[in-house]
Amino acid sequence: MKLQGQTILITGGSSGIGLAFANKLSHNNTIIICGRDIDKLNNAKKKNSNLNIIQCDVSNENSIKNMVENLM
Repeated sequence: MKLQGQTILITGGSSGIGLAFANKLSHNNTIIICGRDIDKLNNAKKKNSNLNIIQCDVSNENSIKNMVENLM
């Protein structure tokens, strides 16, 4: 799998394994992380300005639709 020069969306990317993965990949890719907690997302962005953030609850259909619209 090619993991350079890609745009990658990581759900649950504001903490834990998702955030670690996002940070690792952010040097050679465009990374978008989403999560429910905007404070955690903003904190991740402060620590790594290469990350793009979107608040989204993937268990909520309307939240997913809003995220998709923002990405387009």
